[in-house]
Amino acid sequence: MTLRLAAPAIFVASLLLLPFLNKPFTIDDPLFLRAAKHALVDPLHPADFEQVWNSGDRQKLSQYLLGGTLPAYVLAPVAALGGREWMAHLYQLLLLSGFLLASVSVARRLGCDRRQANTVGLLIASNPVTLAMAATCMPDVMAMMFGMLGMDRLLLFREERRWGAGLASGLLLAAAVLCRASTAPLVLVAALLLMPATWKRAPECLWPLAVAVVAVAGFVSLNRGPAANATLAGAFQMLTSMRNVPRNLVAFLCFQALTGPLLVYALLSRGPKFAGVVAALVALGVAGSLIAGSANLVLYAVPAALGICFLLASVGVVGDIQGGAGFSLSIRAKLGHFFLRASAPPRLRGEKASLFGSGFEGLGSAFPLLVWLGSGLAALPYVYMGAKYLLPGVPAAALLIVLHAARVRQPRYPLTVALLVALGWISGALIVIGDTTLASSQRAAVDRLIAPRIHRGLAVWAGGQWAFLAYAEDAGAKALANTPPLPGPGDTIVVSRLDYYGMLDRLPIRRELLHTQTDRRCGVFVLNRRLGAGFFSNHFGYLPFAIGCGEVNAYDLYRVLP
Repeated sequence: MTLRLAAPAIFVASLLLLPFLNKPFTIDDPLFLRAAKHALVDPLHPADFEQVWNSGDRQKLSQYLLGGTLPAYVLAPVAALGGREWMAHLYQLLLLSGFLLASVSVARRLGCDRRQANTVGLLIASNPVTLAMAATCMPDVMAMMFGMLGMDRLLLFREERRWGAGLASGLLLAAAVLCRASTAPLVLVAALLLMPATWKRAPECLWPLAVAVVAVAGFVSLNRGPAANATLAGAFQMLTSMRNVPRNLVAFLCFQALTGPLLVYALLSRGPKFAGVVAALVALGVAGSLIAGSANLVLYAVPAALGICFLLASVGVVGDIQGGAGFSLSIRAKLGHFFLRASAPPRLRGEKASLFGSGFEGLGSAFPLLVWLGSGLAALPYVYMGAKYLLPGVPAAALLIVLHAARVRQPRYPLTVALLVALGWISGALIVIGDTTLASSQRAAVDRLIAPRIHRGLAVWAGGQWAFLAYAEDAGAKALANTPPLPGPGDTIVVSRLDYYGMLDRLPIRRELLHTQTDRRCGVFVLNRRLGAGFFSNHFGYLPFAIGCGEVNAYDLYRVLP
């Protein structure tokens, strides 16, 4: 039954992802795949290998891995089979299918009927962030598969109090956190769903969460390796700062407005007045960005305006959900008694589990979904904010839309859902195309500038990261770091400008620039400062993608002098 309900969602996602099975590796794909390869030779320390990344320092992965090592083991089959692009992406599609199956099952356990659960699956599968991350090999989709499986088992435990379901939910939620720390708020959501009416029953109701916390605490620092400062605390101190919070908060809300379905849904369902408010706020943001005297306004006015639009849309949707009597035959009625059953006697525990208690009116009834929607806020202190951190909240957005549609009868609701799916799918396709363009440019630069020189017996050093460095090292180049070993006289250095953050100008070597190859083209961009595209990092911009003409990347070729 669940497979049948999830089949349309899996089909919609596969329609986009299958043509991109041979898409080059991108961004952090090489890190996790190399960890998987290392797990095959050193199973106890999959992150204990040296990798030049980030600012160009020569470090062990365990020293800047802000999470657990579980993805290395999950991706180990891909590494064992050769680690080809199509293998990794096909494996990711299988993980996505598990994520969608679990999401539909969760929707059913929360009281959705078959059509509503089907809609939840379609909204998740067509979400731009879901599609974009499913086209990579990073562990975000993996984490959400574990997270939604954990929520499904948690709701089964809530219904029937099976100890096996409770244990499975705790371990699966822990696995999600060990894959991506941004899924940690799911544990808080689970606590809200299991919260008993009295603290006397807390141990009986909440012990699966204790299992999750203990499992995360026990395994998050396990198998990281013996390198100095190879701890989660060390990585957290290196990569996070409270100074990042304001900038990342603006980016989070802006990405929610542009990639999440809630704002578009509100525009389609709440009428022209709300659309007018959104237009006025965006116009105000554009006007503010034109004030040349304030750098902050130029940078943040439009993203902040879009973020406010998202907040207004969320408040409006939740406000409609919370109000109104006579909702007895809607999904709210079918989702009744969830919280109240926390204190129900054992004879009532066999009833259908649901999300909203009939005695809970107002904002509190939607509070678990709001917390769930904001899961990505856990990444606010991180060095950057990327749209990928919105993925844990995507199921909550889909559930809010379905719940709101059941509360506010809309004759055009099927058309609204169709538009949301179509717009999300098209946006996801554009992001995948833009990401493929970037990754292909870096792989082509290696084939053009590095591989031929390696074949001629020259020593080549690659400055950069992401796909460029991974393919360069596979071709035989050495990673250019800020510390020895360094290039010697006669060696060649190739620098990928977009992703090189090292200190080449400070290195004690003399060099001459032979030439620069610039990859300019027209199309879709996901990382371009001039166009404001920053899907993977708000350091580049606040748009998930941009269409125009510009520089994909530039590659500098140097020769080291005596």
